[in-house]
Amino acid sequence: MKIEYTEKPFAEAFADLFHNSKYRSLREFGRKNSIDHTYLSRLKNGQAKNPSDEVMKTIAKGFGIDPWYFREYRRGKLAKIIREGGLDKQDIGKM
Repeated sequence: MKIEYTEKPFAEAFADLFHNSKYRSLREFGRKNSIDHTYLSRLKNGQAKNPSDEVMKTIAKGFGIDPWYFREYRRGKLAKIIREGGLDKQDIGKM
């Protein structure tokens, strides 16, 4: 059975994905996905705040997964519903 999302905090989910990925280093991941490797290290170790939706999308793309995998991404989208009263059609299909 394929897991489509995680309930883990972002740092833990990111660390798990990275550990089980094809990437040899955060530097390699960062270079291939245009994200600073030191920022990735801080995210992975829980030393940085959760990233923006755009950064989560970029990280998810780097792992070949949907950004909805991340609990914080889903929470951000739900907060958007409350604030603005709507989601993109693409997002509604993923809920």
